[in-house]
Amino acid sequence: MPIAGNSFPMNWVLTVNDLLLNNADADDPENYRVTRATHLLNAATFDGSLGPQTPLRHYLRYDVRPGKEGVADAGANGVFPRPARHIKRTWQLNNALGTLNVRSKRLQGLLVTTSVEVNGAPQGIADATHYACYKVEPTHDVTFQTPDRGDGTGRFRRDIQALVDSPFFDDCAHLADGVTTSFGGTPAEGACLFDVRAPVELCNPVIQSDVLLPRTTSATGIGSFTTSTTSLLCYEVRLARKITSPTAAGVIGLPVGTKLDPMQAVHAAHNQRNGNPVQSVVASNFPGPVVFNTVRTDVACVPTDVTGIVAGP
Repeated sequence: MPIAGNSFPMNWVLTVNDLLLNNADADDPENYRVTRATHLLNAATFDGSLGPQTPLRHYLRYDVRPGKEGVADAGANGVFPRPARHIKRTWQLNNALGTLNVRSKRLQGLLVTTSVEVNGAPQGIADATHYACYKVEPTHDVTFQTPDRGDGTGRFRRDIQALVDSPFFDDCAHLADGVTTSFGGTPAEGACLFDVRAPVELCNPVIQSDVLLPRTTSATGIGSFTTSTTSLLCYEVRLARKITSPTAAGVIGLPVGTKLDPMQAVHAAHNQRNGNPVQSVVASNFPGPVVFNTVRTDVACVPTDVTGIVAGP
């Protein structure tokens, strides 16, 4: 049976304004149609740092695509033009993993604050900064995360790892044997050690608002505000089988090259079949989902400063 509140409404279009872009740019602000929720992001510690400042803050990531009617004025025929295409840009970045340049392809996601619970109904949550997410790939510029490969250009490092511990899902309290404490007796106790692959999305602080009439939309009262100018760079991650990072080795107290035996435990899925799905209440009058399943951990998003933006092909 369909779950009440889980179906996403049609024609849910809103105006997205990236705070890091000039409002005079042809593609910002612009109208986007939200289609479905795809990821749950939870606050977490990173490489043995202090706990997250907002441990109860969560985000749902929604897929978006350009709406049918852009923000530009209607033509002589009274028809609004389609939204402007994303201007491809090179973003110069710096975060806890070092410097990196990425190339944006298109705007494809939106992060919206949400309250979630596994056992019981979630309470409402105070709204916070929302983010617009661009599909990106690293450039071959020489940076810390893409070091020189001998020809003056760079390729993304293969030895970057991160110790991540989320207070919401305690997946790595024990290793795969269900008995051994994960990295017990070290600053990384209870954390997951991930191999960090290339970044896949750059998410910038955004103001979202209702589209201007007479454009059509089913979304109303979805305005948001921002309290942060820091972006999030989201990397693809996989559970590590051995230690390859000197940084992680120093925190764990084991030499580089050590294989993890027993292996780390994979994410314990939450779903209706097991009777433990995740329930949510989304901020900013966004529609559901009110209940959803989780499958695996596949991205980690790191606070990131944008130090430069270069537009062009």
